Amino acid sequence: MGSPKETVTSRLVGEGIGPTPVFLRDLTLGLDAAGIHPREVFTPGYDHVKSARAVVAMQRLSGQDAVVGCIHSAAFIVEQFGGAMAYPEHAIPNVANAPFADFGDTAGHDPVPMGKAEGALKSYSEVRGLLPEVAVAGNVTGPMTKASVLMGMDVLALAIQAEPGYVEDVIALGLENTECVFERFSKDSSVDFIFLAAASDNPELFGPDAYGKHCLGYLGDIVKACRRHGFPVAFHPHGDFSGPFRNLLPKTLSTGISGFQFSEGNDPSTIAADIGGACALMGGTDVVPTLHSGDIAAIESETRRYMGECVGPRYVFMPSCSLHMGLPLENVAAMVFAARAFSVDQRP
Repeated sequence: MGSPKETVTSRLVGEGIGPTPVFLRDLTLGLDAAGIHPREVFTPGYDHVKSARAVVAMQRLSGQDAVVGCIHSAAFIVEQFGGAMAYPEHAIPNVANAPFADFGDTAGHDPVPMGKAEGALKSYSEVRGLLPEVAVAGNVTGPMTKASVLMGMDVLALAIQAEPGYVEDVIALGLENTECVFERFSKDSSVDFIFLAAASDNPELFGPDAYGKHCLGYLGDIVKACRRHGFPVAFHPHGDFSGPFRNLLPKTLSTGISGFQFSEGNDPSTIAADIGGACALMGGTDVVPTLHSGDIAAIESETRRYMGECVGPRYVFMPSCSLHMGLPLENVAAMVFAARAFSVDQRP
């Protein structure tokens, strides 16, 4: 049947083997699973050992087939380029000062990961050694999503209209950093595929023209860069690609991505039909409101519905977006149990 890693990667590169794999993309929820306070990982530096311990704790608890190899944070790029983060007492870190919110010069910045980003890369290697049979995903941000973190959403929205050249400069710097991360992943042999998290690469936010220019214009280059290192790329933009932006899905697939994860608000049967066998289909239970506030029966019912509409040889079950601290762990367990049970029921 293959290892968990093989069940995931087989779906990204061709026909899948074994039952439907589960990938939660938990970015900070592992801290709750391990009982580790966020400040223990993020201040004053980045504790890669505790980060890895939290990732492993969540995998042991959930039995998921793929993990992100670190406790993730915007700090990796914000502090890298001179911005500042806030580290609340009982919450995940958040951006306090975006480094390019004032239209500052993007030249002269070293794109090579350092500081907390360097610690995160060490966490990936640690997790690789601790979970050798589990797929490890390199979680990096999409072009416009990285720009939104580095500039702030309001500034990015303004710049797209008034200073598109500045947007291009910020994206170009972000991509230099991203390529350095790919090189490090390759050198360390620490990941099996790249997961391109792209919540702000969303045609609903900035319009289809901006999506075409500032997202798709770079996505193909990212895919090519990953192929040089042997990494399949899964792409997760937000927006309704089964409705008003359905015409953008074929253009997105034409970039050569190996997986497409749909977010909340999409019709799964439409997405599944439109993707066909072009790449892996990824998605499932809504994080909000179902996982956060639904009862167990509602979580199990919605999970079975998504599985029923999506299950196939290239399907990877995932919740609709990333998971973070504060999400009830018992709700996640109920979702995974329902997904596993459905997958077994459907096996010939």
